[in-house]
Amino acid sequence: MASEYPAPQAGLIIEVLGAEPLVRPWRRRFDPAADGVPAHITVLFPFVAPADITPEVLDRVRDVARTIEPFEYELVEFGQFPGVLWLRPEPEKPFRELTERLVEAFPDHPPYGDPDLDPLPHLTLGFFDEDEMPGALEKAERDLAARLPWKCKARMLSIFVNHPRLGPSGWRCRQVIPLGEPGPPERD
Repeated sequence: MASEYPAPQAGLIIEVLGAEPLVRPWRRRFDPAADGVPAHITVLFPFVAPADITPEVLDRVRDVARTIEPFEYELVEFGQFPGVLWLRPEPEKPFRELTERLVEAFPDHPPYGDPDLDPLPHLTLGFFDEDEMPGALEKAERDLAARLPWKCKARMLSIFVNHPRLGPSGWRCRQVIPLGEPGPPERD
């Protein structure tokens, strides 16, 4: 008998906890994942299935995270994808490098399942029907533009997992991995 729920999922994100006061009202109203996942910039989704996140997988993620030092960035402007309103971080380069290195380490898990995609780093504010988008952007500019740029610092990579049977808020943090932290000493 087939399950009525999709398979559990996992993703790798940079949490943007400092932006929560700025974006929480928007995300709570317009992003169904907001109750389970803090404000964030996705670096790799979908990732390894939650049941397959072994100590070896975590070691590979740690190896990648060590190669990127913590970095400062700012949320600088609004952007849109079809049906999605978001904030753009600047600089984008560290996010892109982290994604590229994770894809090298996990080639079976390209960003959003598309090996040809060059994902644009962003913090999602909400999802809207196309006819709602102009009004949403106008309201976001009234509510938030005066507070931009918003200074942030990326210090850790978080693995979030969900189980669809728990609904949109079924996401939970499975592991937090510091950026740039040295690994165990090398053996001779």
